[in-house]
Amino acid sequence: MLRAAQLPLSLPRRWGVALRLLFLAAVAAYLLDRLTALGWAEVVAGVPRQASFYLLFVLIFLAVPASEWLAYGRSWFRLAPAGRYWRAFPVFVRKRIFNTALFDFSGDLMLAGWARSAFKLPFRTALETVKDNYILATSTSAALAASVIALYLATGRRAALFRLDDTATLSLAAGAMLLPLVWPVALIFRRNILALSGAEARAVVGIYGARFVIVQLLLLLQWHLVLPGVALQTWFGFLVVHIVLTRVPVLPAKDLLFLGAGIGLASAVGLPEAAVAGMLLATSALTHLSNLVLFVLTSFVTQD
Repeated sequence: MLRAAQLPLSLPRRWGVALRLLFLAAVAAYLLDRLTALGWAEVVAGVPRQASFYLLFVLIFLAVPASEWLAYGRSWFRLAPAGRYWRAFPVFVRKRIFNTALFDFSGDLMLAGWARSAFKLPFRTALETVKDNYILATSTSAALAASVIALYLATGRRAALFRLDDTATLSLAAGAMLLPLVWPVALIFRRNILALSGAEARAVVGIYGARFVIVQLLLLLQWHLVLPGVALQTWFGFLVVHIVLTRVPVLPAKDLLFLGAGIGLASAVGLPEAAVAGMLLATSALTHLSNLVLFVLTSFVTQD
């Protein structure tokens, strides 16, 4: 009886895991083929040597936990022992790792469980704060992302985006259609779905909006430092693809997807593919290495 009752739930979960693994295997096989065709020696030679590239990576990596530490502080700062809210920062680093390395919202659930224990909150109250921040962060970045996409499309130099492989094109099209819908829905139903006051919600939106702008500017600067001769308009196209791919829900290994899309886009616009591949491969490798190291470190500092 128990096994029969669990069957409808376990099968979809197993199919989801299997599909995720198949998708990752397909992405890995595609990238291996592309990088091998470019030549591993050329790709390795394209790995950035500038120290500033790696400094900017650190800033970009920490932008998410830093902004969330500030945003959640609007609700939780007063609950922490005097002057000790700073100790929550490693938890937000861990949240970022969960969301990027596992699946979307897994880090948010982890954060709600931590807040319940750390601040002696009912789980529903902790989850409500997480839900409000998730909605505001997602809707704010979606609105700004849609604005960036619209600005790029308005420039008239967009054809190269649609000469990518089918996966990147479909992801771009889906994201471009869905992103603008999130913000109006959030505004219309704010009173029904958000527990935060209007002033708190505006402050949180300001934090997440500033994060979005800062991260995009840092990405443009990072790419420019590696290939300074490339026109800003070209990097703007890369940025549009990155924005869409990193915001399509449930897609695993988004950094690897962007690596593949970036190589395709480099070929389409006439950039040195090996140099672009080396740069994006370095970013992907650093992301996974940082996730691993910081996951281990934060497992110690976040223990009660």
